[in-house]
Amino acid sequence: MEELLNYDIESILLSRTNDVFSHQQRVIAACEAFLNSVSSSIAKQRAEKNEYQEKVTKNAAIVADVSNQIQEIQNELANIALRQKVVEKQISNILQKQEKVKQEIVEGRSQEENYSLQFVDLEKDAEEKKIKRQMKWDTIRRACSAYKLGLQFRIEISESSDVCDRIRIIFFELLKDWNLFIHL
Repeated sequence: MEELLNYDIESILLSRTNDVFSHQQRVIAACEAFLNSVSSSIAKQRAEKNEYQEKVTKNAAIVADVSNQIQEIQNELANIALRQKVVEKQISNILQKQEKVKQEIVEGRSQEENYSLQFVDLEKDAEEKKIKRQMKWDTIRRACSAYKLGLQFRIEISESSDVCDRIRIIFFELLKDWNLFIHL
């Protein structure tokens, strides 16, 4: 092609000499070379275009795949965030329950202390009542033994015309100057 540019084409076309044929052959050869060059450039461009289209298609598929993966990862992140919120809520509930249990334990211990103190007071009261009761029974025993020594006891059964028989119990104590009778 550069060879054609080196010649003056106008002078070649205007001259009618035998040299013209060789110049025409060269022009024809250059044109054929130019057409071949254009054809190969077009074929090369088409091949590059096809290659570019394939790359675009592959890249579009890769972009779609990456897009799907991003969407899946976002969904997984959303699920993880939701699970994390659920776990945090469960942890919060467990901590609240733990605080309630601790408070109940403290209240239970204070109740246990109160019950222990009440139990000790009740045992003390029971012991005091037992001692008082024992003292009372001792007093009654002493009184009974004193009455046995000082009193005489007599039972009279009288028969009467009534439907039931009568029993008469008489206690009396002998005193120095006079007698005291108790009738039941």
